[in-house]
Amino acid sequence: MNLIKYSTIALVLVFLNSCAISIPVNKNFYSNDKKLGIIVHIEDIALTQMGSRGLLDLALTPGNRFKEPLDSIAPNFDFREKVKSEMNSIMNRRGKKFEFLPDDINIKTLYQFEAPKKSKLKYSKLDYRPLKEQYDVDEILIMHVKYGLAVGYYGMIETGKDGFAVIDAEIINLENNALLGRERFESFGKMKGNWKKDNYSNLINAIHTAMNISVTMIKSRI
Repeated sequence: MNLIKYSTIALVLVFLNSCAISIPVNKNFYSNDKKLGIIVHIEDIALTQMGSRGLLDLALTPGNRFKEPLDSIAPNFDFREKVKSEMNSIMNRRGKKFEFLPDDINIKTLYQFEAPKKSKLKYSKLDYRPLKEQYDVDEILIMHVKYGLAVGYYGMIETGKDGFAVIDAEIINLENNALLGRERFESFGKMKGNWKKDNYSNLINAIHTAMNISVTMIKSRI
């Protein structure tokens, strides 16, 4: 199984150039008596290329040499439990009824949602409403977690390497699939030393640092 997935983008990291618009969490979210289901979806470890690059640059430096190193360090990370622990703490502190839904829910099987015309509400792109009856919850918090190595380029010349972590969070009302909140938590972990040293220990630490920062950011906006 190939753990690494490649993402090559010109100008900036894909998560820094996202079109997702932040939606502050609905003020009634924590005071209502509705039950929340939490899904934590962890992406495979990934390489993200960043910087000012042309098509020829991308073709000549596809990042294949990072595949084996990233595959080898993937077992060092268990970010699902880290994110779950933080969400458990937040929800208990705020008195919100919740439960974690099964880790094996396949989000890709959900249909695209067709938003009502002329509605002032914002909606999730996927239709989560079937989960209401299936899991006996009223709301869904879906957290997509991405992490890995960010490599900077100027043309074909590497300019630096860091760890990165991104957590995209959406809260959805299962009555109508409307968004009750949407936030993105993104960060870099500085690479301290050569990334290959001691079986990539510096890279592992950089990724952990990035994820720690992103998880900490959740406290201020969810």
